[in-house]
Amino acid sequence: MATRKPTQQDREDAQIDKLFADLGAQPPQLSDEERIELENRFTSHEVEAWRRLLLGTLTQSGAELVKAAKGDAELAVDMQCAAEQAKWYAERLREFACVIESAGRRIGLALCSRPDLEAIQAAAAASRDRSEADTWKVTVH
Repeated sequence: MATRKPTQQDREDAQIDKLFADLGAQPPQLSDEERIELENRFTSHEVEAWRRLLLGTLTQSGAELVKAAKGDAELAVDMQCAAEQAKWYAERLREFACVIESAGRRIGLALCSRPDLEAIQAAAAASRDRSEADTWKVTVH
């Protein structure tokens, strides 16, 4: 007896089944300790102080920033430290963005197991529309 050749749909179904099986077999991606450490990385007083300082420099004109850089050598050293902190902080934020995107993908995949996914998505969209999520939008000139 001849066996049926798998169709594209069969291959796609097998890939989806494998994704769900892989998700179901995944251990937690972070321990509670790692989660707390990650959260603390962005909420410590030291990081908050650097972030405020870095954002504060954006309220200065370029001329003001150059004038400060040309002034006192001690201030110039502090400015160099701030520039290095900005690079470190930006890299941590990029890493954090990847972690958060991964969490969103895992949630999305888990939700695909629901037969009423479209209704869930519509309810979430309505809820999002009512929220103040747009307050996160910032325009930098």
